[in-house]
Amino acid sequence: MARSPNGLLLYAAFRGQPYRVHVFAIDRSTAELHLIGTRPLPADIRHLSLDRTGSYLFGASCNGGGISISRVGEDGLPGAARMLETPPPPTS
Repeated sequence: MARSPNGLLLYAAFRGQPYRVHVFAIDRSTAELHLIGTRPLPADIRHLSLDRTGSYLFGASCNGGGISISRVGEDGLPGAARMLETPPPPTS
């Protein structure tokens, strides 16, 4: 999970198939969560984070061997994710 820099949104990765991220609005007065949308993820994402401006959502996949990057729209929902594969560790 990751919270937006302004504290108004919560991003939660669902690790079952199909892989997706749920985006919730956080009601500051009651701390209740309200689902505002769901978007697909390209892999089993185990860690989410946002940049300091909340413009990009980053995801790390242990099983998928890479990271995903999504541009976050004005509505707080991430766009299509781009997956960057990481090279396998060197063998000794």
